[in-house]
Amino acid sequence: FPEKLHYIAVGCFAGCSALKRIELPNNFTYIESEAFLACTSLEEVVLPSELGAIDADAFYGCASLKEITIPAKVESLGNPWLYQDGYTFGGCTSLEKVTILGKVKKIDQHLFENCTSLKEVMLPDSVTEIADSAFYGCSSLNKIKLPKELKTIGTDAFRNSGLKGTTIPAKVTKIGRRAFAHCSSMKKVVLKGRNTTILSLAFKGIDPKAVFDVPNSSIKTYRSRLTKRETGYLKKSMKVI
Repeated sequence: FPEKLHYIAVGCFAGCSALKRIELPNNFTYIESEAFLACTSLEEVVLPSELGAIDADAFYGCASLKEITIPAKVESLGNPWLYQDGYTFGGCTSLEKVTILGKVKKIDQHLFENCTSLKEVMLPDSVTEIADSAFYGCSSLNKIKLPKELKTIGTDAFRNSGLKGTTIPAKVTKIGRRAFAHCSSMKKVVLKGRNTTILSLAFKGIDPKAVFDVPNSSIKTYRSRLTKRETGYLKKSMKVI
């Protein structure tokens, strides 16, 4: 790469089906939309330490990519413009592990949608929002620690994922519609907040014997909130303790 070049332009390597590995030099600070779109043989990406942003669809459909580490200086993942969705790593069906370091505040819309092999995600404490459908369809996802600064979980955020349980941090004020719907293996949910808003069908279709562990002072509130159809949609066999 030329020394003065500091970004990968829109669609630069899109459709390069023979590309298997790429390591970007440290002077690169920006990866634009669709830069590596549908590079179906791309197995390894080494991102530079000075990288600050990765746009929507940048790695969409990279079906051979197995692991990615987002450097500490990255502040934006996915959606640079209001009319675009995220989909930065959407459809990366071989992706198994994601580590996000540093300053990212938002896990954008559809960011990892249908990453069906994704098992483990490490998020920084800087994340305050997990947007709509961010992990929708991540059917193998069984390990993710939600950041303590998290405030909002969007619509369909973890729908149809493989989560067996989750702890919702105390600062979360809203769990969106169908956020954990059809996570059929989910057996336990720990709600740390005392008055978290739960929108329609948030937990529909989870394990019918699931247990909800909530603050003692809020048991009645959550028991009422979670059993209504327009909120949690729990079955009678589930427990709120």
